[in-house]
Amino acid sequence: MRQNEPLPDFDCAEIQQFDPRALMSEPPSDMDLLMLGLALAFNDLKGLLIVSWWMKPHTPKNATSPTAYLGQFSGMQIQLQRLVAGIAHEILVLLREHEHVISGADFQKLLAALPRRKQPKLDPRRRWRQLIAAARERKGGTATTLQRVRDTVAFHYYQPKKLSQCYSERFLNAGKKSAFLKHAYVSLGASMERTRFYFVDVAAEGVLNWASKQVGRNDFAAEIEDIAGAINFAIGPLLVEHIKQKTGLRVTR
Repeated sequence: MRQNEPLPDFDCAEIQQFDPRALMSEPPSDMDLLMLGLALAFNDLKGLLIVSWWMKPHTPKNATSPTAYLGQFSGMQIQLQRLVAGIAHEILVLLREHEHVISGADFQKLLAALPRRKQPKLDPRRRWRQLIAAARERKGGTATTLQRVRDTVAFHYYQPKKLSQCYSERFLNAGKKSAFLKHAYVSLGASMERTRFYFVDVAAEGVLNWASKQVGRNDFAAEIEDIAGAINFAIGPLLVEHIKQKTGLRVTR
């Protein structure tokens, strides 16, 4: 991409202005704080999904042996899954800690104003119920998986114990291994652009699989895709409706 060339998928709707006091009382209410936190989480998730969209058309085809391209592509996919899991975990905690707001009359009126969609995966109300159910889980299920990923390979680099265990399990333990696990791989370049430590991506993938299997799940990637969809189709419309009601702005195409 040439310098100063517009980035793809940056075509947001028309930018509009509003009085910042419309969304923040003085002092802030718990509703204000909840919506501010959800807005930041939505933006963070969108940034990760844009990278995922950019990568998808360039997915390696019929890979039968390790290459630098395949290793970096796979490693970045694993990275996106880890970071989405971390964001999703924080959102569930935010919802759990603002249960008193969510159960209140003002918030329920906001939910009632959300549009209905025939397709369950696109329906904001169904997706919201999915998020609330996950937030209320105490043991097992999505919330537990997300917390384990968040606590081991999403943000907490200072806690590498599980990462080291999965490194050993994937590379050092005896047993039949795929062609991709018979050796550890690395690209030692003269710059960040030319360097990649593929071996730690493999260990991180092992942590993701471990976290899912602990709660009886077998496909972490599908689980993350589903929870990201729930956040997108529930929180996005919720914030849009909230801002419309507070500012009088309209949705533009």
